[in-house]
Amino acid sequence: MGKLLEQINLIQLENNRSSLVPSIFTERQFQILGKKLRQKPLTNTEQMYLSRTIMKKLKAMQTLHKPQDNYYLSGESFMLPERKEEALKILKQAELNHKNLKIIISGSFLYQKKYNDIDLFIISKYEKEDYKEDKLHFNYLKQEDENSLFVKSISQISISNFDASFLHVKERITISQIISKYQQVLKDITDKNNTWLKIDLRDLIMGCTYAGEKVVLNSAQLHHLVNKLTVNQNNLKSLFVYSLLNGFELKTVKLIGVKMIQSYQELMKEYKGEDYYNSLIESFAEVLKVAG
Repeated sequence: MGKLLEQINLIQLENNRSSLVPSIFTERQFQILGKKLRQKPLTNTEQMYLSRTIMKKLKAMQTLHKPQDNYYLSGESFMLPERKEEALKILKQAELNHKNLKIIISGSFLYQKKYNDIDLFIISKYEKEDYKEDKLHFNYLKQEDENSLFVKSISQISISNFDASFLHVKERITISQIISKYQQVLKDITDKNNTWLKIDLRDLIMGCTYAGEKVVLNSAQLHHLVNKLTVNQNNLKSLFVYSLLNGFELKTVKLIGVKMIQSYQELMKEYKGEDYYNSLIESFAEVLKVAG
């Protein structure tokens, strides 16, 4: 029972209430399922409903959802039709060398005519070095990464040998992570480090949108926003300000904002990089202004 329940995303469940009630679950059954997912104690009657009725329906839904040959497509509307077949062949071949491991094929290969390589993500309990083989890029992830924001993002446009739609984010995005990544992005811009800029910007956008809106962007959406924000720093600042004000406690944001401005002002006296520190000061000044 526990393993099946762990695969259910509470937010997705609530978002699909109209499709599930009353066609599959009664209102009462839906409430009990939500209560269980929130880890609230159930009464004896509710526990009976869960085990005898609700779990049977969930297992039946899982059986219907399972496609032929145990391969799954997510975000099919984004994919180029010819790439789906090619990716499926690659996935089947990769399984021969990665027995009983979860494999995800994701990235621009699936949705763009021009691409650099084909990304395969293999989830393993053992640490392994990433490597390239012709156009194939094998990326190894730890089992604990399975419920990370990154894996949830790449899985939304993917072909995999397990049902990645049941993955849900358990990772906690902190305010210090957002600030640190924002600083790095501005440093990349200042240093004209275009190689790292797109990578750092992608991570920043992913963290900001999840912290501010609890939205997980897929790889195509991230690709579009990275290109857009690379050339427009004002929009980048707006994203940063919005995520801090909507993703974290206002009192904490204000305290950190004041401290960060003071810190940047001190650093400007010791080190070069006036434009860089001014940009950071302006960003936090905007945070404090909007926060009131």
